[in-house]
Amino acid sequence: MLKINSLCWICYEPLYISSHHICSLCSNKLLSHPIMCFKCGLPHTSETSICSTCVHTPPLWQSLTAVTPYQPPLNQLIYRFKYRKQSQISQLLARLILLSWLKQRHLLGRVRPNQVISVPLHHNRKWRRGFNQADLLALWLSQVLGCQWQADTLIRNKATPFQARLSIDKRQENVKDAFYCQYNVAGQHIAIIDDVVTTGNTVKEICQLLINEGVASIQIWCICRTQ
Repeated sequence: MLKINSLCWICYEPLYISSHHICSLCSNKLLSHPIMCFKCGLPHTSETSICSTCVHTPPLWQSLTAVTPYQPPLNQLIYRFKYRKQSQISQLLARLILLSWLKQRHLLGRVRPNQVISVPLHHNRKWRRGFNQADLLALWLSQVLGCQWQADTLIRNKATPFQARLSIDKRQENVKDAFYCQYNVAGQHIAIIDDVVTTGNTVKEICQLLINEGVASIQIWCICRTQ
């Protein structure tokens, strides 16, 4: 018998499996998003080839998995998750990331990561928010995939302004030398977890740090990709 709270968080129809938090119709609709380049996650014409920008200027990572562009309904769920402190949404969002990655893995043979690493918040911002949204996503993903995850693998040592409030040319400067790695990650296949990737400057800075540490490969996993 369905409980009153066993409703899809998007369409509010009853759920057959309450722990999924989303019905199969909404899930399938989200996973059939517009085609994106598997390298940068921006709009493209093919799921199995890279865009011309990535051909000429390849990113530092091997692939980027996003559920959808930054648009309804996921941008609204992200807002509730981060700013309304509805941390219970994390499992739904993490599951959508996993399903999107499994789809990409089926098409392109993506390597399963040894370790997932969440993009860290500065300790002051984490204290104000009460949690790091990327940590909650990474925790669930690591448990389901059997991957290593430690919340403090990366430390954010600068309290930088929000990237979204800066011009594009200021964003890379904003995150330069903002992170350091506490543990040995040499030879590891890494998935970096964040909620939204916009210009990619934050994950680019982290990727360069991890490459310098000797990682084997890097994937970027996020809920939404935007510009």
